[in-house]
Amino acid sequence: DLAAELATAGVTCLYRKVNGTDWQATHDFVADVEKQLGGVDVLVNAAGITQVMPLALMELEDWDLVIQTNLRSLFIATKAVVRGMIRRKSGRIINVGSMAGERILDVPVHYAASKAAVAGFSKALSKELARHKIVVNCVAPGLLDDGVGKNLSPEKLADYVSHSNAGRPGTSA
Repeated sequence: DLAAELATAGVTCLYRKVNGTDWQATHDFVADVEKQLGGVDVLVNAAGITQVMPLALMELEDWDLVIQTNLRSLFIATKAVVRGMIRRKSGRIINVGSMAGERILDVPVHYAASKAAVAGFSKALSKELARHKIVVNCVAPGLLDDGVGKNLSPEKLADYVSHSNAGRPGTSA
C-alpha cells in the first residue's frame, strides 16, 4: 500500500522482506537498490529485540538471537551500503541504540550489551567515515509510553523516567 501511495506521488519505492542477519539476502537487496536507484543515501539501522530473562536463566541461543538481531544485522546492512557511500563521498547512517546501552537500567544483559555495542560501533564508524563525508549517528531513545512502557510496573517506569533527559516516557505521536 505504501509503495502504491508513493508511486502516485512520483516516488520510486523498492521493498523486500529481508532477514537482516542474512548476509547474502541483505547484500542482494542493496545491489538491486544500487542498480535500480543509483545507491543508498541514508541507512537507518533500527532492528532490535529483547527477551525478559536474567542471565542465570539465559541460554546461548537466547544470547545469540539478541546479538544477531541487534548487532550483526547492523554490521551486515552497513557493510552492504558503505562502499557505495564512499564512492559517492556522501551518505548518512543512523543507528538506533537505546538508553539501556548507556545507563544502568534493569534490562536483560544481552539487550544492554548489544545496544552498548551499537553505540561503540557508531562512534568508531563515525570517525572512520568522516573523511569520506559520511555522517554516522546513533540515537538512543528511551522508553515509549505505548510500547514496552505500558507493561511496566509503576516502580520500573519511575526508574526509567528518572534516567530520561525529558523526565517522562516518550510518545509515538
